[in-house]
Amino acid sequence: MNTTNQHTKILIADDHPVFRKGVKQILEGNGTCTVVAEATDGEAAMQVLREQEIDIAVLDLDMPRMNGFDVMKHTGLENIQADVVVITM
Repeated sequence: MNTTNQHTKILIADDHPVFRKGVKQILEGNGTCTVVAEATDGEAAMQVLREQEIDIAVLDLDMPRMNGFDVMKHTGLENIQADVVVITM
């Protein structure tokens, strides 16, 4: 996780744009979090996780091209250091 006085860097991965927008507003509303990336599917989420330093990945379980379970599996296999929060309907 990050150090004091730095914003928590968040990835939101969900295939519903309205849901992503709402989650982003809630998370950034407290002033300590910044959504630095959004992804519409699991493969895009993995690309972000490989390329950026993300503190927390908010993952939908049911996404196209790669589901949230597979994203979590690959982050472990690739030793990507990000906490994960799972969301699902």
